[in-house]
Amino acid sequence: MINEIHEIISMPRYLILNKVFKGDNEEDIVKEIESVTGQQIISTISCDCEIMKLRESQTLFKKSVTSFLKAVKKVANELFL
Repeated sequence: MINEIHEIISMPRYLILNKVFKGDNEEDIVKEIESVTGQQIISTISCDCEIMKLRESQTLFKKSVTSFLKAVKKVANELFL
């Protein structure tokens, strides 16, 4: 059903892998998921427990070097640029 909806409205579809274990080889996971689903993965977001601790503070947005924010920026660039 999702495939048919996307075909009707001609809307591109991308996948984002969330909570990827930092010890896993992201490149291998991306290749495997793309081959199984036939969909492009535009980003992976590592599992980072520190994000949960920061969620209620402004500190998260000041730490521009975190892997989470890098992934969010990558997704934004893919979708809007």
